[in-house]
Amino acid sequence: MKTDDPLIVLGSDHAGFSLKEAVKKQLFNKGLVIEDVSPVRVAGDDYPDSARKLSVLVKKKRRSFGLLFCRTGTGMVMAANKIKGIRAAFAHDNFTAKMARKDENANVLCFPSSTAPAAAVKQVLTFIKTEFSGATRHKRRIRKLSKLCD
Repeated sequence: MKTDDPLIVLGSDHAGFSLKEAVKKQLFNKGLVIEDVSPVRVAGDDYPDSARKLSVLVKKKRRSFGLLFCRTGTGMVMAANKIKGIRAAFAHDNFTAKMARKDENANVLCFPSSTAPAAAVKQVLTFIKTEFSGATRHKRRIRKLSKLCD
């Protein structure tokens, strides 16, 4: 691992725990810097708690990305996007993972538990390797998104 590698923060609820663990193992084996903020697998834990904990850390740590896992991915997207400065996206495939970074400068990617671990890892690698385009129209749109949180 290099000192300029991004920090990858992982969070899940009980329904996304198994996928999170599989993805964590594969990312760790690739030499990525990982921090897991998930609770120990507990039935009845609440996804907003993991989303908030992860989002606060992603905002605080320079060069970091978040990965959230729950049954549908939808709850995590909704919860994370409530935190000012977080732009969470739900990626269906590599294209949407790439475009979430390139156009929206997303910093959190959310997954449903039904995602195959290999597919999730491929999406994560695409996500973290893609740079924000910085295009004027995208910066304008992100500013407008940010104002929605005010």
